[in-house]
Amino acid sequence: MVASIWQSETSGRTSLERWQNKIRRLRQHLRGWAKHTAGTYRKEKKRLLAILEKLDKKAETDFLSDQEVNFKHYLKERLVLLLREEELKRYERAKVKTFLEGDDNTRFF
Repeated sequence: MVASIWQSETSGRTSLERWQNKIRRLRQHLRGWAKHTAGTYRKEKKRLLAILEKLDKKAETDFLSDQEVNFKHYLKERLVLLLREEELKRYERAKVKTFLEGDDNTRFF
């Protein structure tokens, strides 16, 4: 993805202008990609929770079949993975933010 964006034609009179335009286009593309990915996770989480809720309501009034019980375990495992991935993203974002802000002893040139 990065290579295809970087290799595409870019306007600019100087090599510095072309480089800046490539960086700008790449940054815009990656922001869009990140929003799409976050939206996909949110939709998947919502879908998993809705199915789990239906199974829980059914379990209140009736016995779940072995297949439904196994499916419920699968859904819970998938949900745990999604939540873990979100947690890792937040951790990475916080770490980068802390690094960029620096502390009193850090100087950025």
